[in-house]
Amino acid sequence: MEEIEKLKVIGAKEISKKTHMALNKIEAILEMAYGNLEDKATTIGLIQILEREYHLDLHQWCQEYEKFWEEHKSNSEKMEANINFKISHETMQENDNKKSIIVVAVVIVLVALGIYLYFNFHNLQDTITEKETISTPKPESALENLQEEGIIKEEAKSIETNATLEMQENNATQEILEPNVNLDSSASTPINELPAPQAIQEEIKIQKEVEIVPFSQMWVGIIYLDTKEKTSFLINEPLKVDLKRPQTIITGHGMLEIQNNDNTEKYNLAGRMRFFVDEDGNFSSISIEQYNRYNGGLGW
Repeated sequence: MEEIEKLKVIGAKEISKKTHMALNKIEAILEMAYGNLEDKATTIGLIQILEREYHLDLHQWCQEYEKFWEEHKSNSEKMEANINFKISHETMQENDNKKSIIVVAVVIVLVALGIYLYFNFHNLQDTITEKETISTPKPESALENLQEEGIIKEEAKSIETNATLEMQENNATQEILEPNVNLDSSASTPINELPAPQAIQEEIKIQKEVEIVPFSQMWVGIIYLDTKEKTSFLINEPLKVDLKRPQTIITGHGMLEIQNNDNTEKYNLAGRMRFFVDEDGNFSSISIEQYNRYNGGLGW
């Protein structure tokens, strides 16, 4: 291109001094390095300055410049599209990665929450079960309670029976004292007035006394033959026998002592013993056949 050759003869530095244009821009124009002149408006302005200062026609240079950028414009657009696609793709991947991380985090939180609720619910069930186990009495405990209640009732019955026997003994003592008063009053009577034989016999009868003394705790069962009344109790102390009522007596074991007025009889038997008080207040040991006969079929 002839006009460009003229400018090359002048030189880029000289042109730069005269026109105050950038040296690199002048060199790019002289070398027709269109790719280094991306700013179209600036480049056209520089060409116009050169045409005016050096009276040149650089129209052909401008046509080639326009043609270069039209060809490279499509490539640039394609490249820009590729770059935009790549950027969009990378952005989508980053978004997808972020979404994946969020989803994984949510899943982990849900799993942790499920495990926490499961173990808390399991521990709560164990606690409720333990409380129900503690609050529910065992059958063995209930049976033991019933047995203890039975023992308490039996002991209460024994205490009541002992109280009844003590009252009977007190009554008997009072009845014994009354004849003594009569005897004292009769002492003032003349010596030749002797008591009647019947009164003497009644006095002797009332003064009879029998005690059953156990060597260890012993069960006693009594059947009063006048009323067919039955009573039983446990004793550790001597038992005074009511000789005013006919009765049969059975003991849980034969390790005992019978104190009949001044007579004492000791027994050391493992089996039961049976005794009989007749209507006259006589106390005696009897066999099992006699015991059944006196009771008329009653027994323990």
